[in-house]
Amino acid sequence: VSRRKLVVDEIEKARSLKGYGKDDPLLPVVCGGTMMYIQWLVHGQPDAMRPSEEAVKEATAIMSKYKSDDDYQGAVDYVAKLGKPFAERVPTLCNGDWYRLGRTLE
Repeated sequence: VSRRKLVVDEIEKARSLKGYGKDDPLLPVVCGGTMMYIQWLVHGQPDAMRPSEEAVKEATAIMSKYKSDDDYQGAVDYVAKLGKPFAERVPTLCNGDWYRLGRTLE
């Protein structure tokens, strides 16, 4: 079973608890992980396409060049120059968030 499937199952369980009554004060609590779990619970599973294997390989190759030099800012500058959607996305990332920066390339 994939991690994604486990997350989806848990979100569906939590979503089914949202209709609790006044006599049954049950509150779903999401702990740990990232805000992704809360976003899924509130807004539903994202409808973004999964990247192709080729896109993942290309993004990994590009990021590895910057990672080997520990040049996060250089990687950010590279991604931001790829166009408006990229330039708008990179300032929203935490400094040093290699994972999300790489995902932006995918």
